[in-house]
Amino acid sequence: NGRPDPRSLLRHLGQRGIVRVLLEGGGETLASFFEARQVDAVAFFLAPMILGGIGARRAVAGRGFRFWRLGPRIDDLRLTRLGADLLVRGRVIR
Repeated sequence: NGRPDPRSLLRHLGQRGIVRVLLEGGGETLASFFEARQVDAVAFFLAPMILGGIGARRAVAGRGFRFWRLGPRIDDLRLTRLGADLLVRGRVIR
């Protein structure tokens, strides 16, 4: 499907002593890690503008979750204002 296999990649990195990874990818890459439940924490920026439309890029693509309650939940939210933007950080509840 052209997407990375998160578990295989993380196992490979772990064998080399790498235990933390900053994942900065496109929507499909992020979706593959969320769907594999391999995300521990998130950090993203909110800007004071509205983007959208049918063909707009999404931060997290993939199949999504059939019901909203099945999607990943975020806890321990921390907000930091950086100029006009907000940095949102939190821990993913599994």
